[in-house]
Amino acid sequence: PTTLEGMFDSIATIATALDIPKQGFELIMATRQRLHRIENEVAKLKTPRPKVLSLEGLAPLCTGGHWLPDMKYASGCVDALGDEGGCPARLITWDEILSSAPDILVISPCSASPARTLKELHLLASTREFWKLHCVQKGEVYIIDHECFSRPGPRLVEGVEMMASLFRGISPPTSSCYKKWANDVLKYQCCTEKKDDCLNMSVSHCTTELSSRFAPCFEGSGSVDICRSQHLINDPSKSTLKLCQVTRCTIPGSDLPTNRSAHCIIPVQRRESNKISLFLFGGENQLGKRLNDTWELHAPSNG
Repeated sequence: PTTLEGMFDSIATIATALDIPKQGFELIMATRQRLHRIENEVAKLKTPRPKVLSLEGLAPLCTGGHWLPDMKYASGCVDALGDEGGCPARLITWDEILSSAPDILVISPCSASPARTLKELHLLASTREFWKLHCVQKGEVYIIDHECFSRPGPRLVEGVEMMASLFRGISPPTSSCYKKWANDVLKYQCCTEKKDDCLNMSVSHCTTELSSRFAPCFEGSGSVDICRSQHLINDPSKSTLKLCQVTRCTIPGSDLPTNRSAHCIIPVQRRESNKISLFLFGGENQLGKRLNDTWELHAPSNG
């Protein structure tokens, strides 16, 4: 099958071939009922359907077709590129992505788990176009296990329920789903300042160490846990950065640079001393604030 509706036809065909048409019919009805529940909840919403762009390939850029546009619509969203159910997966360009102005970006490379996808995020973070997307600047970027969208069968409906929960705030059929999805979804949350209540936070986007800014969305308690993501982001033990301690600054009256990341580091060999210096450009401090300064780092002259 190449559409969500085609999945139901396949269930009926397989059930007939196995001589269990009744079981097939019951499965179809139970699965359709789950979709009807979401449809009824979506009808109650007054906000427009958000535009969702899903990437199934990062180099080259590729969007998933087939039943994915149907799943987005069933969850209360629309495909950002205007694709319809049954269309093939295809290569796309950054110009197409920017023109589509997605409200939400789903990163779900084919056959990839969230852990593997995190290791491939540099393919996006290294492009200027990625940071121009409003959904990136607003933190509406999700990494989702590709298994939620692959292999057409009843589990596609669970993928619809997941997207409806994430993007439209529609509760799943049971609270146990949150625990089940705990390792399947990560959200980009570059929270740099937390006020008294956890929801009142300032947010900025990060150009370095992008993978360290993703955290699980779901907790077993049955809610999207923004507070937990905030703690993960600010927990130094969760960071992939390796600290290099600066002990002395040769500029009179200048403070030492604080622990921070670098947007770019260039090694330079000094002719007079034949020693290597590192030029550090930009980056972010530990609170996620973007820095525009430049430093030259080198080993002490006495060693």
